[in-house]
Amino acid sequence: MRHLTREPESVLAVRDLLEDVLRPMGVTDGCRNELAVAVSEACTNAVVHARGSDLYRFSAGFDPQWCHVEVADWGVGVDPRRHRGEAPMPPPGAQGGRGLPLMRAFTDHLTLGPTSPTGLTVSLVKRLRYAGDPRPA
Repeated sequence: MRHLTREPESVLAVRDLLEDVLRPMGVTDGCRNELAVAVSEACTNAVVHARGSDLYRFSAGFDPQWCHVEVADWGVGVDPRRHRGEAPMPPPGAQGGRGLPLMRAFTDHLTLGPTSPTGLTVSLVKRLRYAGDPRPA
């Protein structure tokens, strides 16, 4: 678990950390890229929307089949009761609104919940794929 400052550079640090863990495990480029997009969106939401807090929390757990990621903030910005990860992709040209649809598209499971006393916790689960894996890439 890491506590990160709500700065854009922290998103790149999280992506680098995931790459440093998943590449040596032999996880496919496609799977790593999908996870990187989903996690980047979750972290970017914390950086951009979690007003009132300077930090957010990132944690990740890995086993041979799954990656579990949690991004939590304590700010005021996104109400998890209004956004259950079911938002549609906005039309071309729209500004913003792509984060939740991308997280949903690139993971196997997305959960949004409250962080006490305020804030949002985004939980992402991704099945890991390896070269030669018979499951679809």
